[in-house]
Amino acid sequence: MSSSTGVTASAMIGAGTMIVDAEMPSRSRFSLIASRIAGHAADIVKGVPGALERDLKLSRARKKLDWEGQRRLAIDPYKFADIRNKRRSKTEACSMCGEYCAMRLVSEFLNSEGEPDAFRCQ
Repeated sequence: MSSSTGVTASAMIGAGTMIVDAEMPSRSRFSLIASRIAGHAADIVKGVPGALERDLKLSRARKKLDWEGQRRLAIDPYKFADIRNKRRSKTEACSMCGEYCAMRLVSEFLNSEGEPDAFRCQ
């Protein structure tokens, strides 16, 4: 993954081709995704239309806990779906945070009927 930094830097200055490690077939998918991430990062830095907007859409989908939206916008939607299916949560939040999901808690706080102090300790 550290090579992704070099690929990103190369793409930022104009390299048009990124090489995937074909000599290690078991790692080729990982290398491909790492290259896609690096290319996307370079697109954001270069100001390619739509690159930053995609990240903003993904951030909004995360905040809304919109799992389908996140899958659709993920760089590797298959890996996203695989992990999501293996780690199903009992709540609407992800399995990492569960009931302590920061996104869910912030949404509840901000939707407290216009009373910003409603969730503060007395």
